[in-house]
Amino acid sequence: MYNSKVSARGVMTRYLSGAVSENIPVSTGMRGDSNASIKEVIIKDDGADQAGYFKVSGINKDGCHLPTAEVPLKSFNSMNWVTEAWNLRAIIRSENNTERKLREAIMLQSEDAPVRNVFTHIGWRQVDDKQVYLSSNGGLGIDNAEVELDQQLGRYYIPQPSGEAKEAMKHSLDMIDVSRRREVTLPLWASMFLSPLADIIHPSFTLWYVGASGSFKSTLTSLALCHFGDFDSRHIPASWVDTDNALEKLMFLCKDAPLLIDDWAPGQDAGKARQLETRAERIVRAQGNRQGKGRLRSDTSARPSYIPRGMLITSGEQLPSGHSHTARLYTVELEREDIIKNLVILFPTIVMAFLTLCMAGGIFAPPLLFFPEYIEKLAELLNAKTGAELFILKLLPVSSLVAILACSVVFIRRAAIVSNEVSNAWLEKLGLNKKGED
Repeated sequence: MYNSKVSARGVMTRYLSGAVSENIPVSTGMRGDSNASIKEVIIKDDGADQAGYFKVSGINKDGCHLPTAEVPLKSFNSMNWVTEAWNLRAIIRSENNTERKLREAIMLQSEDAPVRNVFTHIGWRQVDDKQVYLSSNGGLGIDNAEVELDQQLGRYYIPQPSGEAKEAMKHSLDMIDVSRRREVTLPLWASMFLSPLADIIHPSFTLWYVGASGSFKSTLTSLALCHFGDFDSRHIPASWVDTDNALEKLMFLCKDAPLLIDDWAPGQDAGKARQLETRAERIVRAQGNRQGKGRLRSDTSARPSYIPRGMLITSGEQLPSGHSHTARLYTVELEREDIIKNLVILFPTIVMAFLTLCMAGGIFAPPLLFFPEYIEKLAELLNAKTGAELFILKLLPVSSLVAILACSVVFIRRAAIVSNEVSNAWLEKLGLNKKGED
């Protein structure tokens, strides 16, 4: 069995049964005195699969540091990554078995490289025996969760809690008054509070805002998305021009959060219209069925499917055709006159009310304790249902949205954010409270 150690000059000395077998410079296989080593092993976890990478650094023959390369484990053995990462600044010699010796030398002198775990999705995840909500700036309430998101999800940013939950909730409620018709904004507002509960009430529908160009569809939906980060109508995480596979992956990575897909507009081109119709059917059906497309690896073993794990919201100038997938839509019609333009202009950002409210008082809790009183009421509602009723609640969009909305009203009433009279009026409008009851 081989042991190894590295001298101060970077010379790797092999020992076999205590006797020196041979001296192999670390730079074996590279021209000049180039050197390379693995600084750390990175494990990227998306919640269904893990991918490993070596973080490799090097020094060329002139003593200059080479750019750090992140090499997938499956690509390391071939050593083709050397040219891809460092081009002519690091050249592998052409001698026999050079690549094998170089690979061995790098790995032997990197045996103590630390391992770093990185999450690549949004939403709830267990970290150190604690349920933690992840976003682009790490885990809420902890400092040892590292998150690396795709560029399209980089604006999902939940800051550490500050301020008062009551004030945060007031800012959130302000969004409802952006429209003259509450039936326009209430479903969207309720969706923000349904999203982090995706593991409890599976949102098996798509909230679709439909209206003519200029009706503030993108402005309104991106405004609501500010509960989860820094968004506006020009910075929306997804678009219908993205490929089917790209959208499915985003729906998978955007866990316990709302994903907004903007601008479904088939136009006059028949070919483009058919393509968008097919894409809409696939995406809406996947969300409705909570199923992903099966995939195989090159060895025919099954790969994890990209199952939708959050809430899906979109907008367009019209609805897609076809009864099967349109039955999976919760449609809200929007007209330009519905939006109070001055309020939109004065409302460029929303205080991060969503998780600030959850975290008030230092409560770092799993989803079932999320918004303690709010979830308590939701749990009571769910526990009171029979198996058939619970199935309907999870299946029908209006049922799940109304349930979330009703519990939210109860919560904000108890927090004395709105009066009983106002909250009763809301519940009455939803058909959930008799007039005059508390």
